Amino acid sequence: MEDPTDEYKILPNIVPVSYANTLEEELSKMHWYYYPSASGKVAIDKNDKNIIDSPQMQHVFIEDNESISPYSQLIKPVIWFLERETGLRVKNIVRVKANLLTPGRSTLSDYNIPHIDSPNDDCVSMVYYVNDSDGDTKIFHKTVDEGHEDLYTIAGINPKKGRAVMFKSNRFHASTPPFHAEKRIIINYVLQIGNKND
Repeated sequence: MEDPTDEYKILPNIVPVSYANTLEEELSKMHWYYYPSASGKVAIDKNDKNIIDSPQMQHVFIEDNESISPYSQLIKPVIWFLERETGLRVKNIVRVKANLLTPGRSTLSDYNIPHIDSPNDDCVSMVYYVNDSDGDTKIFHKTVDEGHEDLYTIAGINPKKGRAVMFKSNRFHASTPPFHAEKRIIINYVLQIGNKND
């Protein structure tokens, strides 16, 4: 896999402004589904006092290359922009979903449970920020093979409409509920990367 960075890559303006506006407008109209945990049932480092487990609203667009939402076609072009920006070639779409978080932390140092999106080394995750907000995406120094304890943050990416961050899907990361903003909406892409000749 041709990986632009071993840890993460920020894509400042991955889509045109007009398309970023369309995504924000359309995602504000769609149906959302309540999930009691933003991270799912994953192992937790009991010594990390900054971890919270906030609920979130979700909307799943694609699972295993299959569209399961009427909005699936709306979010696919972001993948093409990713390929153009990075030179990567997407072989399979593992999952694409939108997450909506509302304020839900008591201190600025709190974040949701660190987790991975896939254990596979040939998958990348991309978090696309639908709206301007607060609530950083925390990127941690370990991948799944190194365990989930004693994690420390190597980056905190602030949600800015049109920005994206990409990292290997087996790297631990965490969302953060907004503290000041009314809502934080992202689209989470989990993509299997192939060789250019595949």
